[in-house]
Amino acid sequence: MPVRVKSNQCTPKGIVNGASANLFHIDWCPGTTFEQKQDNVFVASEPPTNLYVDIHNNPTLTRFTRNPMQWPASVMPIVQSKVSFKLNKEAISIKGFPIVPAFGITVHGVQGDTRDEIVVTDLRPPHWRTVDHHALYVSLSRVRTRAGLYWIGQTTPTFSFSGQKQTYSKKIGDFTSSQHKRQLELPNCHYYVCMYA
Repeated sequence: MPVRVKSNQCTPKGIVNGASANLFHIDWCPGTTFEQKQDNVFVASEPPTNLYVDIHNNPTLTRFTRNPMQWPASVMPIVQSKVSFKLNKEAISIKGFPIVPAFGITVHGVQGDTRDEIVVTDLRPPHWRTVDHHALYVSLSRVRTRAGLYWIGQTTPTFSFSGQKQTYSKKIGDFTSSQHKRQLELPNCHYYVCMYA
């Protein structure tokens, strides 16, 4: 499952706030049971003891010494964090692993990343859609090749963002040509960029 790391844990290893990774392994306490709540929804009786993620673009190939040798060198543990604060004179503490699911990322969250495949879409109702051309450029420029870019949405000769016809409208149409529509099932693509302003 694709995830984003939400705290700086080990900068030399690339485990930093905003880093992209895949959840690789979960360690559970002995005797942990799982109760089925709905189809494909199971709740553990105990929280996990350890989480391991496979960091994308890991800057070092130095293996974490306690990981099994058959695991890739890019797999790193995630350390639990604890946040404490006061709310209405009550002290509250939350303990957990600082990762969040990342099947979709806003255009701001994808800045600085480069991906093999990206799906660009805007899932908001039409009356909320006002995205400037800079946001569109960021999302289109995050993919390595044209073949890895997928556009979900209507394109017409007058397709535009922010209500203005732009010179890149035809180029967007080119990306959705029939040779690329074959891949709309998105078998291996986990990164969606939503055009939220």
